[in-house]
Amino acid sequence: MIDRIRAPQNFFKHAPANCDPDETLEFYYESTQFLLLDTVYLCWQLTGRNVVEFSALFLWAIGKHPHLIIDDGSPLIAQAKKSLEGFNCDDFEAVANTIDFLNRQNKGT
Repeated sequence: MIDRIRAPQNFFKHAPANCDPDETLEFYYESTQFLLLDTVYLCWQLTGRNVVEFSALFLWAIGKHPHLIIDDGSPLIAQAKKSLEGFNCDDFEAVANTIDFLNRQNKGT
């Protein structure tokens, strides 16, 4: 698994020494969302800061991949799932508008 994650790094790191001009790098864009989620989670754990964009990403993930969320009976998970009922997580304009709205609410405007 680590080899697959490091493949892009090695591809670009060793590109000058690579003599095969036909070699290509397969980009798995689907995995980007999970790497981003992990990065946001780690940032939150390290800094203790939970900015609106972090919350929006977690809510998006719960809405987009509910089958991956471990429902431990937490009221937070239940509330998140309830608030996402009928929300289209693929409507990026709606997601952006929600983030803007929450940011305005946090600033008191």
